[in-house]
Amino acid sequence: TIVLLSGILGVAIVFIYALCVYFIADKVSSSERLESVSGHKTLGVVSKKKIDKKDPTAADKLINLDLTKVADALIYDHICTNRQIYQIESSVAGEGKTSVTINLARDLSEAHRKTLIIDCDFSKPNVHRKLALHRHVGITEYFKGAKTFDEIVKHTSIDGVDVITCGDHIENHSIFFTSDKFKQLLAEAKEKYQFVLLDCAPVRVVSDYISVSALADAAVLVVANNKASSRDVEYSVRELEASGSTVIGTVFNFADSVADKYYYRYNYAYATEGAEEIKNEDKSE
Repeated sequence: TIVLLSGILGVAIVFIYALCVYFIADKVSSSERLESVSGHKTLGVVSKKKIDKKDPTAADKLINLDLTKVADALIYDHICTNRQIYQIESSVAGEGKTSVTINLARDLSEAHRKTLIIDCDFSKPNVHRKLALHRHVGITEYFKGAKTFDEIVKHTSIDGVDVITCGDHIENHSIFFTSDKFKQLLAEAKEKYQFVLLDCAPVRVVSDYISVSALADAAVLVVANNKASSRDVEYSVRELEASGSTVIGTVFNFADSVADKYYYRYNYAYATEGAEEIKNEDKSE
């Protein structure tokens, strides 16, 4: 009996150990691994920033991140394809999606591209907190017809960057994303801004991405170092593409170090020249 129990216990311990190793090893921990798992290029690698954990407001503060190369990639993509609306997604919560969205908008504005952020993450809206704005008077009020587009747009301290917040709480916010009102909101945004960034809820949290993907021009997936598993990333990419989204690349966030070889550099002058060549080729055909 003792030998039998010892054998069973030994097998159980080995199984549990193997399971733990599998789940730990399954975490995406490098840009190269991310490219392999997602099947898409890593547009930028963002280094980890230290946060004062003793500060009770630390979670609400905007961390300064360098997203210039991702901004260059979007500008290049816009020149070549005329896309304007980009949904910023993550697989799970806590991957720094909102900070990436705001910093990306700032870098786009510094490249003289007027940008609008629309907070579509009703499950956990954070854009207004990080930009020291109030949540009220936003998407909800526009959906109800109580406010116009211009009345829900909030100016930020970042020159060239405006925000539309979620607005007051609504029981079933998914109704908005499937409504004509959402299409109208995006149409007005495209007329008044060169870039529109949709800060969306994580794919694994709610299914809002299904409705948003059908209307956004492209998607960028934010993946945090050692946060999301390869299965999470594979699932997110598969679900986004199945919903009609064009995933143009990923952002590897919270990296321990940033290596230049992981960046995909886009020179604006070169991009413009390339776009002109494409247009000329189209005309000649």
